[in-house]
Amino acid sequence: MFNSQEPYYCWFGGNGTTIEDSMKKINTSVKQTVDQWKATNSNPDAEIVGAIGFSEGALALSMMLWQQQQCLVSWLPRLLFAAMRCCFFPNEASLWLNARAQAYGMSKAHIDVPTLHIHGNRDFCLGCARKLVRNHYQPNFATVIQTEAGHQLPTRKDEVAEAVKYILRLSEISAIDTPN
Repeated sequence: MFNSQEPYYCWFGGNGTTIEDSMKKINTSVKQTVDQWKATNSNPDAEIVGAIGFSEGALALSMMLWQQQQCLVSWLPRLLFAAMRCCFFPNEASLWLNARAQAYGMSKAHIDVPTLHIHGNRDFCLGCARKLVRNHYQPNFATVIQTEAGHQLPTRKDEVAEAVKYILRLSEISAIDTPN
């Protein structure tokens, strides 16, 4: 499916890169993007309130949501909800999260941000994506929907409509729960 669509960008793994090194690069990149958005945003009422991640982007988003909870990324606008598709979540990421949680006196890292997880039943990352939800989310913070897709965004109209419905619901719930 992805033949001849290179180059692919990988933040994690390869060439001896650690999760810690990857997170530093990701945080730097996202901070630059947020700063640029703030500098060029012409609508004073516009805010960044949610995020969407795909594959390694979903992994990066998961890690950043946890960092946000621990007040480690003060420059990041408060993300009230997120949507993740085809999350590539290796064991090293889980170990990294739990090690940091233990440094804060917790037994396990849980991400307490309302999140939609879109799982494709033919995705080679399906097991990893399920592991993320099972190990690092409380049930009340994770909504999972299944699609008939592989490692790609949903393309069937009904699956896209369902994903959009849940994302809008998360947005509405977050707006209600947020104090002004």
